[in-house]
Amino acid sequence: MNSDFIVSNGNYLVTGAASGIGKEVVKLLVNCSNTVLAVDKDLEKLNILRDEINSDSLVIMHGDITNSETRKNILLFPDSFDGVVNSAGIIKLVPFKYISEDILIELDKNNYEAPMILNSMLLK
Repeated sequence: MNSDFIVSNGNYLVTGAASGIGKEVVKLLVNCSNTVLAVDKDLEKLNILRDEINSDSLVIMHGDITNSETRKNILLFPDSFDGVVNSAGIIKLVPFKYISEDILIELDKNNYEAPMILNSMLLK
C-alpha cells in the first residue's frame, strides 16, 4: 500500500460502517492506529464488526444518520474528527417506469440530505 495515503493517530467518523466500503475503511483506519467512531443502523452487523476488530480504538454507535437524534449523538463524541467517511447510503433498483416520488425522496434523504446535514453540524 502506498504510504502517501496512510493516516495514523487521528480520530475518524465512518457512517455506513458495518458493511461494504465503510467496513473496510474502518478496518484500515483502526489498523493504522486511529480511533474510529463507526456508525450504522444495523446493530447486528456493528456487533460483528466490533468482534472482528476487537480494539479499544473502535467505538460503535447504533443509529441512522437520517435521524436527528443520531446526528446529535455523533456530536457528543469527546474528540474532534480529523476526517469523515460518509459511506451510509441506500440503493433502489427499480425499473424507471416504476420510480415514484416517494422512492426519490427516500434516496435523496439517505444519500444526500443526511450526510450534508451531518457534515454541516460537524463543522460548526
